Amino acid sequence: MSTPSRSQPTAAAPLPTKLRSLSAPALDELFDRLPAPGADELRGDYPGSVLTGAGFEALAPWLRPLLRAFAAWLWRAKSFAPGQGINLWWSPLRPLRRLPYRCYLQASALGGGEVLVLDYDLAGNPAPARRVRGELRRLAPDHYLGRMLLRRRGGGARLVTYFSLRRGQAGG
Repeated sequence: MSTPSRSQPTAAAPLPTKLRSLSAPALDELFDRLPAPGADELRGDYPGSVLTGAGFEALAPWLRPLLRAFAAWLWRAKSFAPGQGINLWWSPLRPLRRLPYRCYLQASALGGGEVLVLDYDLAGNPAPARRVRGELRRLAPDHYLGRMLLRRRGGGARLVTYFSLRRGQAGG
């Protein structure tokens, strides 16, 4: 009998239908039991939704949906090619392609096994963005749960927010 690898889920529990309704601790628990996608599994554009996270939980409850809506208005999607990707941002004419990242498999910065890392530490990115690290796991085919982390100057990382990516439709 073999032990489950990080690329396989550890539990076959049903997925929630409304990710936006989950708290940061519930998203932590869900994220920890999901498998990592393959290194080159994601190709093309994946519309995204900002969910919640430590940055949102600290806000007044009435302010959370406003900030989430503002973030959703600005950030639209992530676009992937083998080993790399870029964010798509709102623009009146066509989405702006800004803040590229490298993609590779690695252990999560917060523990809990392997993830697909979205590493923003690239020479062309602004200094604050270079401290950002995204981590992705697969919810279902073409549907992913991600979290954005901020690297601490002294080492380690802290959770900023969760997001979802879903090919072919807006948000999760």
